[in-house]
Amino acid sequence: MTERRELLAYATYRLASVLAARFSDRTASYLAGCVGWVWAQLSPRRRDVVRRHLEVILGPDYPDSEIAPQVRRAFASYGRYWAESFRLPLQDPKSIAGRLHIEGIGYLEEAVRSGRGVIVALPHLGSWDFGGAWLAAAGYRPIVVVEELKPERLFWWFVALRTEMGMRVVTTGPRAASILLRELRSGGLVALVADRDIGGHGVEVEMFGHPTRIPAGPALLALRSGAALLPVAVYEADRWGRHVAVVRPPLEVGEVSSGAGRVRMLSQRLAQEFEVLISAAPEQWHVFQPNWS
Repeated sequence: MTERRELLAYATYRLASVLAARFSDRTASYLAGCVGWVWAQLSPRRRDVVRRHLEVILGPDYPDSEIAPQVRRAFASYGRYWAESFRLPLQDPKSIAGRLHIEGIGYLEEAVRSGRGVIVALPHLGSWDFGGAWLAAAGYRPIVVVEELKPERLFWWFVALRTEMGMRVVTTGPRAASILLRELRSGGLVALVADRDIGGHGVEVEMFGHPTRIPAGPALLALRSGAALLPVAVYEADRWGRHVAVVRPPLEVGEVSSGAGRVRMLSQRLAQEFEVLISAAPEQWHVFQPNWS
């Protein structure tokens, strides 16, 4: 990315955050959805990627005429995700708690009570930032990992944004694994968005009948620390700021066979859980880069 493009990207995000803060929740949500729809019209390649993802998830029997509206909903949902993320630092913790209904909360509470640490593994689905803000508001003090990106000033602004939401942020790098392991072994909670291999060092799995790669981090951390591994998704319930979180039963790490294939096997089970979570609202899966060949 050239210096001019980096500056433009930074300025665009900052301007969007200022505008989102000036409007009411409903107005910001509506305008962000419109911006997402316009982006879809201006990005034919990304639109084709989303269409391909939806065709794989929904299957060959899904009416072709219904795919295009789902593609538009995906872009609009992504726009609302960003508008909400920009506004979350301004929200009262009680307001955040009142806008989330959680299915399977008992799995999370039991894992926390066990004292062995908790890994919350999420796909890029709905509003994962809202889930992190809810965990912080509920007193769980989650640690999240962010990938370094360019421009650097935009990256550090994203770090500050999530810090303002109440999350503790760790950047990717040589020290990240040791920090996360220490947190888990002390009974803490780590939240990882883990359905896309951004760094290129992930493990190969199968999702929706196609090979792909996901980060090995959740499986590695669970196997090394003994922490509970919980697949979770946070869905946009409506366009006005209400959400539904689904906490799936913990993946039993002890049931995974020994040997070098343990990480791959546990990652495959996590990928299968992601299939279940994504299938519930495929138009909210915010992956705009090719995920399958």
